[in-house]
Amino acid sequence: YGASSDLEEANSLVHDLVMCTGMSEEFGHTLPEFLAMSDATKQRVDDAMMSIMRKCTTETRERLAAKKDQVLQVAEALKERGTLKTKHIKKILGPRPARKYSSDPT
Repeated sequence: YGASSDLEEANSLVHDLVMCTGMSEEFGHTLPEFLAMSDATKQRVDDAMMSIMRKCTTETRERLAAKKDQVLQVAEALKERGTLKTKHIKKILGPRPARKYSSDPT
């Protein structure tokens, strides 16, 4: 059930990004959901959603691969303990890196 609901949540989020917030380069802020859409436009919306999902999937895989050793250590600790507290995660990963803030306001 967990993975299935995660996919539903991701789909809902991407739908909102495309339809409500203008995060699709193709559509921008032009698709109020209450307007009827042709099948071709619906397909273009689906394509835009899939493009975002593919990009996110690729980025996630790259990030996980870059941190593979740490991910495996966390997974092993979860197998042993069932849950992890902040102190356990810090022991595995070290302190959280400092956030980088840009001084450029643009």
